[in-house]
Amino acid sequence: MSNSSLPPRAYFQLILTILRCSFALFCHMQHTQGCTAEVLLVVSMLSVDTVFFRPKDREEESDAARERFFVPESDHLTLLNT
Repeated sequence: MSNSSLPPRAYFQLILTILRCSFALFCHMQHTQGCTAEVLLVVSMLSVDTVFFRPKDREEESDAARERFFVPESDHLTLLNT
């Protein structure tokens, strides 16, 4: 079944049942505020484990690679840059 075969409201409800409860209200608000893409981006970033892997034997190399994307004000903005 493709996503287009579901009515928008039913598809939205399906997504809410999959997400953790803490993000459900957040996702519901995007529906009323008209910021779907932005909210789904933030929820996606918060729903995964960290992507900043730092191997013990390659810490300097790892830090140098992360520096290319680093935003001092926010780890979330750094993640958005990756």
